[in-house]
Amino acid sequence: MKTDKPSQPPSSTSVSDATGPDGEQKPQKKVTDAARKPGKIAAIKAALAKGTFSVDDEVVADTIIGHTRKALRKPSRTH
Repeated sequence: MKTDKPSQPPSSTSVSDATGPDGEQKPQKKVTDAARKPGKIAAIKAALAKGTFSVDDEVVADTIIGHTRKALRKPSRTH
């Protein structure tokens, strides 16, 4: 399935570095490009409502592979 224009995974930007009440580092919150583009969100919602939204399966597969590679490169967090 193809969309009208090529899509790339949303990039992320860190929002905050916070610590919890126990002093442990909390995960950073991320803001995606889609969250900064309300018009894009509205267009996706409209396409879903009309039944015309389609997903580029190659983009989804590439994104999953990229995230998996990144996760495999991270060192284990076991103590």
